[in-house]
Amino acid sequence: MAQFNHQLPDGTTLQAVDVETARRYLRRVVWSIMEGTPTELIIGTAERAQAVVLSPDAWLHDVELHDQQADSGAKDRARRRLDEVEQEWQSEEHFTSLLVGMVKQRADPDRLTPPFQKQRVDAVDVQIAARLLDDVVTCLESGGLEVLMLGERGVAEAVMIPIDYWLDYLGLEADETGDDRIAGIVRERIANGDPSKWVSEEEFRAQIKDPRKPRDD
Repeated sequence: MAQFNHQLPDGTTLQAVDVETARRYLRRVVWSIMEGTPTELIIGTAERAQAVVLSPDAWLHDVELHDQQADSGAKDRARRRLDEVEQEWQSEEHFTSLLVGMVKQRADPDRLTPPFQKQRVDAVDVQIAARLLDDVVTCLESGGLEVLMLGERGVAEAVMIPIDYWLDYLGLEADETGDDRIAGIVRERIANGDPSKWVSEEEFRAQIKDPRKPRDD
């Protein structure tokens, strides 16, 4: 299991796992989110963080903050997309063909997060996303994918977005409280500047268990 620390300009350290580790545990992360565990999974390389998996509720809250001034009902539309996502669920063949045709060049990391109405939204089974995770993460970083809903049987159970969008949302959460309390809480769960305190693979596996198969590793 490879882990990477990334320093943000404000001194915060984000801890990311490599694609192969994320591939192995993506389904368990989604299950943990379903069970109410407040967790995010950051995926990246030694050079940079690239994408994050978070709960639908956390994503909805961030969409609302992003759209607060415009008052255009983006949160309600986002919620409807989650509720009606089965209509857009993609087969592995179709999703693979979409990824092949997308731009793979990294987008400007300082690009502005577009309003939800302009974001591309796709949906696919978490097992399919795990198998194609290399291309999924690349396409999120390039802007080809912007919101990827993950789950099973047409039910959205988690959301994956570009890391740059998420960091933008964290800034909005800090503004919401007038300080860095919320952003600090979120980042503290995933940040550790001391490699000696990194969790081991065994600890990582213990934290992200399949609640329906507690003995399954």
